[in-house]
Amino acid sequence: MKNLDLLSLLMLLLLSAATAVNASEIGTAATVEGTRISERQLQQAVDNYLQQQGTNVGAIRDPNRFREVRAKVLDVLIGQELLWQAASRDETVADDAEVDPVFRQYRAQFDGDAAFAAKLREGGYNQDSFFEDLRRRISAQKWIDKFVRDRLEVSADEVHAFYLENAQEFTQPEEIRARHILIKLESGVDDEARENARVLLSGIRQKIVGGGDFAALAQQLSQGPSAAKGGDLGYFSRGQMVAPFEEAAFALAPGEVSEIVETRFGLHLIKLEDRKPQVQYAEKDMSEKIHAYLMQQKYRRAVDEAVDRLKAEALIEKSNL
Repeated sequence: MKNLDLLSLLMLLLLSAATAVNASEIGTAATVEGTRISERQLQQAVDNYLQQQGTNVGAIRDPNRFREVRAKVLDVLIGQELLWQAASRDETVADDAEVDPVFRQYRAQFDGDAAFAAKLREGGYNQDSFFEDLRRRISAQKWIDKFVRDRLEVSADEVHAFYLENAQEFTQPEEIRARHILIKLESGVDDEARENARVLLSGIRQKIVGGGDFAALAQQLSQGPSAAKGGDLGYFSRGQMVAPFEEAAFALAPGEVSEIVETRFGLHLIKLEDRKPQVQYAEKDMSEKIHAYLMQQKYRRAVDEAVDRLKAEALIEKSNL
């Protein structure tokens, strides 16, 4: 089963409900070439979709928003049904030997039969209907692989053009690693308190210039969250620190300690530990990643176009949403 994205497949499964379980339901959301999608299936799919988004039906107070969600989810279910019908028509239906390993892999995520059965019930399934619905998803993916993915190509010229047009994406900016000692200043502090803090930090700087260990002094005296790590801030690039701190830090040479720097957080001493120059990654080193990215973009567009073609050729009837 070439190119099957199992995680994507299982996510798709959460958007559908088993027809075998719901065969007796009243209400039809849509028919696709004569195959019924029930209102219960649609509602189950809407509930699952909203759970994935971290919300629920009750949280949607705008009726127009709810109708938009229902329409979006119904469109997904229609697309899934059309892909299954295409797979059945074009003989890409998965057999039991293809379905069983995926079924077992999903089953293995649960601690025992009871937990697995409870999860299936939550999605509107029993084991048989889940297995058959899984067959439909795998068959649809096989159809996509054969009639969409395998026909896509990304040329060397496309890779080269993308590299040139997005050169900034392949640049690792200059980075430095620094430590600091912070003496905090409260908002609205008076001149006397500010001067006292400067005197304290000046004394610390003199100890460092005289051979004191910056990291040890930071651990003992710094009032910042990095004190426990000897003031170590790790590597950072421009734009990640407040402007006065960044300007002073990037102006240092490795091993050098700054004068006192004031920011909105307080007063700092900064020691530069290391500097990594900007790196421009060569096209030959990035070509494989670019190729994969462009292929994925083409694949997504091609799948959308294929489903749109199937919809255009099919008889689809929707109820009022």
